Amino acid sequence: MNAREFFINPADYGLPTREELVVHRIWDNHFHGFLAKNPIEQYERNKFFVERMGIEHNISQEIGGTLDEPFAPYEYDAAILKILERNKDRRRLLPRA
Repeated sequence: MNAREFFINPADYGLPTREELVVHRIWDNHFHGFLAKNPIEQYERNKFFVERMGIEHNISQEIGGTLDEPFAPYEYDAAILKILERNKDRRRLLPRA
């Protein structure tokens, strides 16, 4: 399914359409997916809903290491950096301190 395809018209139920949500220029600051068992898979699933809801920017709060070892190399670091570079127009990050 395409993120912009809806089986129902949200406006028919009193909900905002995607176009109406985009006008609000939503910035979501609650993406914790990079600490999941498979952070790349979780990011890809989340990206669908970010696009579906017209979220302008998604701020990642968990970048770098793990909670136990925040400065240790993380096996997904290279893949995460590729995602951030590829989507730099819509993705922001807050490194874990």
